[in-house]
Amino acid sequence: MIGRLGWAVLVGGFVVALGSQLFAQQLPGGIASRRSERTIDGKPLRGTERLDVFWGIGTQARNRDDDAASFQRARLDLSFPIYPSKSLNIFGAPTADYLRLQSNRGTMPRRVGELSLGLFAFAALENAGPFTQVGGFVRISQRSDFDRPQIEDTRFIASAFAKAKISSEWGIQFGLAYLGGTSDEVAFFRYAPIPSIEATYRPSDALELKLGIPETSIRWSPDPWFEFRARYFVPFSVDASISHHPIPELTITEYFGRVREDYDLTGKRWPEEARFAFEGWAAGLAIEGVPIAYLALRAYAQINFATRWKVYQDREEDTLEYLKLRPGLMFGLRVEVRF
Repeated sequence: MIGRLGWAVLVGGFVVALGSQLFAQQLPGGIASRRSERTIDGKPLRGTERLDVFWGIGTQARNRDDDAASFQRARLDLSFPIYPSKSLNIFGAPTADYLRLQSNRGTMPRRVGELSLGLFAFAALENAGPFTQVGGFVRISQRSDFDRPQIEDTRFIASAFAKAKISSEWGIQFGLAYLGGTSDEVAFFRYAPIPSIEATYRPSDALELKLGIPETSIRWSPDPWFEFRARYFVPFSVDASISHHPIPELTITEYFGRVREDYDLTGKRWPEEARFAFEGWAAGLAIEGVPIAYLALRAYAQINFATRWKVYQDREEDTLEYLKLRPGLMFGLRVEVRF
């Protein structure tokens, strides 16, 4: 059976496996946003009911003297159990996200954001042969400027998976995901389910290698206070991180990876299928402390480079407006409370 902490980690990992667009916060993928999961006494961080608040600000970056850009961000994530039990766990996960954009161009949106609701279900299996677990996930959201939100702009994502144990070192996972309404770099999958398969090799607690489609990753932790992670997600996402734990309640992480987000533009001044996209690369440092069992604090300092703000006039990404920015800094603070 999997304990409360195990279910929480499974939820987070499963969401990341669906794609970096799900909980993107202008930080690379999910690798750079992992908790140390330890308290001041070196014990696991407890609780599955979670309130996660993020605030960040990006410093001014210039392309030309008349092209300045900066942003501020606020995000709230909540996770709560609906039906927790030893064999079946169901969680709810609503999200509210607000990104304020500032530039000298009137052709860029002034704000974009997201409202979403996710539902997770996981079941541990007994007497089912090699199969040990099944699960499912559904999520509805709107990611837009919210000038004139419409039903057709709602995005729907659903996924299901089954895990099987082949040996003490090898496991395999089969999945099927539907990304209806998705309009990012996997837009060509929005009309059909996406199959996935992942083989996991874990010879010890120090090494875990996942080989599959759409994700391949490695986690290597030769020492309790050192951890390396790298991940490639088809077709274009890649990120890596190195974490150090000088003391049990403190984690220092250096990370690098690609950032990509997109939003529908619903205002009257935009074409019918116009979208805004923020994309680029980032490298940074995250310092996280867990002073008590129910509280985690994380501070970010990050440099963004090869950053582009784009307005597309349709789903085929015909560019309507393009703003290429020089490298700039981002600072962020995240507070996570578990109940």
